[in-house]
Amino acid sequence: MKLLALDTEVTTWNKGNPFDQRNFLVCSSFCTGDEAGCVAGVEGIQDRINQCDCVVLFNAKFDLHWFRKYGISFKGKRILDGQVAEFILTHQRQRFPSLDGCAEKYLGEKKIDIIKEQYWSKGINTNEIPWEELS
Repeated sequence: MKLLALDTEVTTWNKGNPFDQRNFLVCSSFCTGDEAGCVAGVEGIQDRINQCDCVVLFNAKFDLHWFRKYGISFKGKRILDGQVAEFILTHQRQRFPSLDGCAEKYLGEKKIDIIKEQYWSKGINTNEIPWEELS
């Protein structure tokens, strides 16, 4: 089974809500095990989805709304949501498990979040972050 992990980075008005007209998708990150990278917008993402069997996301409802907004199709693909998986594995004790919490639990260390600490916490929006840092 060929897996594709995906993530989006979006502008931050109203917590990055995909239905807030001020927001837009800045970049998409991907990893197949053989290849990993970050692309502007959704460049090449549909081709990668077409070549995989299962797409892995964390908080899939957020990213799927964004991808759908940009015309990306997941038709016929299995979707694995790490947040839902953790919710089930922990017997529904935590309604919305965080990626930070899962990283600490399963990897023994906190997720490195330079973007949050150095940019978002200072009111700098995603599209204003230097590409070298964001990607």
